[in-house]
Amino acid sequence: MTGQLINLQDYTITQLVFFFLCLSFWLYTYVFVVKDTIKYKFVQIPLFAIFLNFGWEITTTFWAQPDMGDIVYIGYIGWAVVDAVIVILAFMYGRSQLNHKIMKDNFYLIMVFGLTGGFISMFFFIRQYDLPGAPLTGFILNVEMSILFVLMALNHDIQLLSRHVAWGKFLGTSGAGVTFFLKYPENNFLITLYILIFIFDVFYIFLLYNSKVVKSKSLA
Repeated sequence: MTGQLINLQDYTITQLVFFFLCLSFWLYTYVFVVKDTIKYKFVQIPLFAIFLNFGWEITTTFWAQPDMGDIVYIGYIGWAVVDAVIVILAFMYGRSQLNHKIMKDNFYLIMVFGLTGGFISMFFFIRQYDLPGAPLTGFILNVEMSILFVLMALNHDIQLLSRHVAWGKFLGTSGAGVTFFLKYPENNFLITLYILIFIFDVFYIFLLYNSKVVKSKSLA
């Protein structure tokens, strides 16, 4: 905590409003991830994305706090708390995402190594190379997550996947994208990531609304 509720010296009102939308939509996403994972006993976020995302959440909460003010930092804490619940659910139901016997047989080992590796990689990259608020790692992670969502839709029963999660991720990431585009308009690397995320997220939403495009199984 910095004692400053909102940082209006380094960020404009517009940038902060869009980031508050990001916080809200991602919390919405996480709530539905938890709700639908419990309902369908199928984790609504790809496991590899969970590994990196949890490392990002823990690092930005405890070691590389955002500089937008305490209200935003409280939002980051909220992300980390709900993400911890998602990690617990991943230990409970994540095996169903794996298609090969050797991976299913070593599921808990994969979880431990994945979470450890995700944390270490996020910790050092964010601390050494990232910008305030960790947008570089955040959007790199988001590209990876967006691709894995599409692959999950193509390889699993699409009826198990939540449209709420898809829309929440799309809108939440878009809010962050507007914030950091306005903050760093000259950063072509970030702009490239925004475009890639947009393409894959729109395609994922399209798949969820057009189940005939992929092989779908019943929820019997």
